[in-house]
Amino acid sequence: MFDIGFGEIVVVCIVALLVVGPDEFPQLVATVGRWLGKVRRFLSDTKADFDREVQRIDELKRKVDQELEIAEAHRNLDPNQPTVPVARRSLPQAPAAPIPPTDSDTTAAAVDASDADAAERSGARVKQSS
Repeated sequence: MFDIGFGEIVVVCIVALLVVGPDEFPQLVATVGRWLGKVRRFLSDTKADFDREVQRIDELKRKVDQELEIAEAHRNLDPNQPTVPVARRSLPQAPAAPIPPTDSDTTAAAVDASDADAAERSGARVKQSS
């Protein structure tokens, strides 16, 4: 962290032992340890927050790039072409609905049908009686 070697730490501890005294030295070491722990946690949390913000910035950059691509594609669109592709597959054809007959066709067809029914009935009776 501060690029301090083992020999330098030993020298600092000996000077602190001589200045503070052997009775208060353990408390001093504990206090320094707590402060170093707090500093490390603070630096670790700050680094994590910084990394998270950098990640969010990268995500925003990607989204802006995507929006720019979409905007460019919209500028390049031909106004005469449909914007949504139309499906051009053949659909099954429904059977054609019969054309409704006109009044003159209805009366003529009814007369023809009644004549045909009468002929069938009479022919059927002839066949049954033979």
